[in-house]
Amino acid sequence: SQIHIDEGSHTLAETLVIPKDCPLIVSVGVQLSLENGAFIVSSSPIYFRGTTDNPIHISSTDKKGGGILVMNSPKRSEIVHTYFSGLSNGINEFRFLNGAVTFYRSDVTIDSTVFDSNISGDDYLNIIASQYSIKNTVFQNTISDGFDSDYSDGHIENVTLNNIGRDHQLGGDGLDFSGSNALIKNTHFSQISDKAISVGERSKVKIEDIVVQNATNAIVSKDGSVVEVEDASLKNIDRALVVIKKKSGYEPATLTAKRISFDNVNTP
Repeated sequence: SQIHIDEGSHTLAETLVIPKDCPLIVSVGVQLSLENGAFIVSSSPIYFRGTTDNPIHISSTDKKGGGILVMNSPKRSEIVHTYFSGLSNGINEFRFLNGAVTFYRSDVTIDSTVFDSNISGDDYLNIIASQYSIKNTVFQNTISDGFDSDYSDGHIENVTLNNIGRDHQLGGDGLDFSGSNALIKNTHFSQISDKAISVGERSKVKIEDIVVQNATNAIVSKDGSVVEVEDASLKNIDRALVVIKKKSGYEPATLTAKRISFDNVNTP
């Protein structure tokens, strides 16, 4: 069995819980408003398959936020040509969530998608204990972190992160890794309130061809992590390359950098 949301405008006013073996298929051109903090909680894969001309829009028109949680899905989800705006990490029973869009033990491919202006939560997108690919995607106007990877392995390519951490008390990292492996290629960061790339808790991250403009910290390697950077342009940065030990019980972190350009950097 499958659940289909067909083209048109729809409102979800209470949480939709989808059991195992029941994929959710959202058609091109769907406009779905999650109202009253409604969530989509799925134990099956979700397939959001928009097109360039007819993307899918998921928003919260009443500004109370809502979000998506996929957990323990046996098959890989797909999100393509989808525009998320005004979502949140939820209220009441979902308070344990950090992200507005969360994949827990559920692999996912994200392509040509926009994560715009979330309302609350530490992360807009949080992927935990999963495999993922994020390409041709934009994170913008986030309240705190853009993307947080916990114990996950993934590939990030041709991604743009702009105006991350607009709540300056919370701060905000563009890409945040804990216990994860990742390859980041051809990615652009601008207006980042804290760290463009934060790598911690024994993560291994390889970074190629990035541009960071206007950030407090560009690339930070922490707590037993191994970071390799090749070809980075860093402009208007307070601290560019940072290696620190933050938590006890971890070995020192390392960071190897080749072909880095600094422009108006206080502490290279």
